Amino acid sequence: MDIQSPADEDLGNAMEMPSPVFPVSPSIPEDEVDGHGVDSNTFLYGVFCACLVVFVWNRLWLMHLIPIPIVYYGIKKLGSKFGVLKYLDEKITQPIFDFYFGSEESSRKSIQSR
Repeated sequence: MDIQSPADEDLGNAMEMPSPVFPVSPSIPEDEVDGHGVDSNTFLYGVFCACLVVFVWNRLWLMHLIPIPIVYYGIKKLGSKFGVLKYLDEKITQPIFDFYFGSEESSRKSIQSR
């Protein structure tokens, strides 16, 4: 369907709508036109990282705090790999929980009922 004004009647079909630069067939989603499958979460993650970089860049005195989450992540991964977290749960956390909330069976039931 061509949209033409009365002044354009003498031009005929010369005023047709231009074809799109990147023709998209109906079977291909618009996100995959370039063949790389674009995910909006990828863009949001990139914007979040860029905001963090700008935030730290504007406040360089925060640079000395950056190792804290990296060390935490490393300790947690190593503890999980070598079974330290499971050992601490069995030897420290569970006895304290049993002391304050009763036997092991009742404490697990109370956790599951929440």
